[in-house]
Amino acid sequence: MLIEDKIALITGAAQGLGRGIAEVFASEGAHVVLCDINEEGVRTAAREIALKTGRKAKAFRMDVSKKQEVQAVVEAVDREFGRIDILVNAAGVIKPVPFLELDEENWDWHFNVNVKGPFLLS
Repeated sequence: MLIEDKIALITGAAQGLGRGIAEVFASEGAHVVLCDINEEGVRTAAREIALKTGRKAKAFRMDVSKKQEVQAVVEAVDREFGRIDILVNAAGVIKPVPFLELDEENWDWHFNVNVKGPFLLS
């Protein structure tokens, strides 16, 4: 297997695409680091993936738009695993509104999660 014993960090991993990617990677032999702003959801996902696959699945509550939180998680992963082999920036948000009704707070939220988050992690 190409990803056997690789360390994969996946954001947005409490549900949806991020969780699905974490499940597939673990089933293919990777150890997965699941990150999400939803702490309860990401802990549940990690627990279920570890039980199902027998691979290490570590959960972290992380807001991808906060540099300090990203740095803290990356440092913790480095201490525990020694490296990150694979990064999946799956965290993303969308709250569609008509353009003329789009306020700065909504714009900033989208930009911070969907653009700044991958920048900080990468």
